[in-house]
Amino acid sequence: MTDLGDRRPSHERRRRIVWTAVAGVVALGIAGSLAEPHITDWWVARSACGGVLPEGALDVVDGDPSHDEHLYGYEESAHRELGRYRCEVKDGGDGRGYRFTTEAFTRRDDIDARLAGDFNERESARLALPGGLPGYESRSGDLVVARRCPDLGADGAGNPRKLHVRSHVPGYQGDQDSGDVSGVGEVYEAALRSAVASSNEASRRLSCGAKPMDVPGSVSRPEPVPLKKTEGTPCRALARASLPKGGEWAVDVRTSDRAPVGSCSLTRPGTTGKEGAKENGREVLDLAAFYGDWSKRMWMDTGRSRPWLAGNSGWATARCDGEDAAFRIRLLDGEEKPALDAEQMRSLLSDFAEEQAERRDCTSLRMPGRAGG
Repeated sequence: MTDLGDRRPSHERRRRIVWTAVAGVVALGIAGSLAEPHITDWWVARSACGGVLPEGALDVVDGDPSHDEHLYGYEESAHRELGRYRCEVKDGGDGRGYRFTTEAFTRRDDIDARLAGDFNERESARLALPGGLPGYESRSGDLVVARRCPDLGADGAGNPRKLHVRSHVPGYQGDQDSGDVSGVGEVYEAALRSAVASSNEASRRLSCGAKPMDVPGSVSRPEPVPLKKTEGTPCRALARASLPKGGEWAVDVRTSDRAPVGSCSLTRPGTTGKEGAKENGREVLDLAAFYGDWSKRMWMDTGRSRPWLAGNSGWATARCDGEDAAFRIRLLDGEEKPALDAEQMRSLLSDFAEEQAERRDCTSLRMPGRAGG
């Protein structure tokens, strides 16, 4: 749609980029009012976001299964100088709803602002994308792909410039909120495949230079595994936890060697109520890893200046791939909370942090003192 190789003055180029995107949406809207709806569906699906969205994905990610709305059009813009790319696929007769949206950033300030919203001491994103993909899931269900940009050099701090791509569909509101909603697995897969495809397009449009990733043919939303089956996974430390007897324990293994975050969440199994409705398992303990200089803020915001362990939580730190990293253990409130003393918590945190550091070739691993605090 837009010729980013144009050498016109920057203000003229920006006007041309915006006008091209808007004109495209208007043209599609008019076409949709004149042509058969399925023709507009076909045109939008093959043209939106550089024409890279997987075939059939936009049919699956309709947020409301009771809707029978067709696609309306799309908006797409790229500002290489500002380090921003955006694509939104519209649905509904008036184009007010959306079927899929993605935003990408390469400037450090823009990326830091999004990371600050996703990661903090109170609550944070901690679910790595499945299949070894380099990204994570935000608390609100954004599927984030994070990669380095070899063609953009270093930022002001001397670190490699990065690409941060956030994709969202209205049919997926996050792992916690979506729970066992019927059909959410199919929506998640279509959204994730679309997120990978659009991240490749964003890299191209913003001259990032990241090697295009293969769009997975299929990728399942991860399910918890029995505790006894965590051997050989980054979550194996949990098998040594002192747990109340009775019933089976499960672990949500959400880690990846390429993601900036990962976690191992220990849960009691879900139960089936009188009417046959399945309840999600209760999370009682969480081990999480965070990679990037932004991770230091998460534990230093508590007023600490070194790794610590106190009460129901603790932190360890390291240097991984030239940046800070942090590892957290956290006991969650509830009657089924494991009865772990400070030394047991430190041991679990140490096992997890050492496992992660070995996988990532990290250095300078620092653990909290044995006395805590």
